[in-house]
Amino acid sequence: LADLTDPELRERVWTMLERPAAADHVALWTRVLRSAPAGFAAAPAMLLGFSAWLDGRGALAWCALDRCFEEKVTDPLADALAESLLRALPPCVWDEAVANRG
Repeated sequence: LADLTDPELRERVWTMLERPAAADHVALWTRVLRSAPAGFAAAPAMLLGFSAWLDGRGALAWCALDRCFEEKVTDPLADALAESLLRALPPCVWDEAVANRG
């Protein structure tokens, strides 16, 4: 959890998430978030939110982001996810972004 406070590492984890494994990531980050002490919940909450969005679970993604924002941590990835949810972007846009990055 302490390592996930590093923005570069958090971004590396974020970019490794893929839709076919999204449900598994939801389960993983849910467990991590439940055990995270105060001050260390923002990163796993953001990763849970992103995984939930990839899995088509927008309500869970919002709940996870709420938990992330409770910690008052500035995270551009969380802000990007919130913007995606506000715009009701479908998870397939992530596949397109990953394909265009290569």
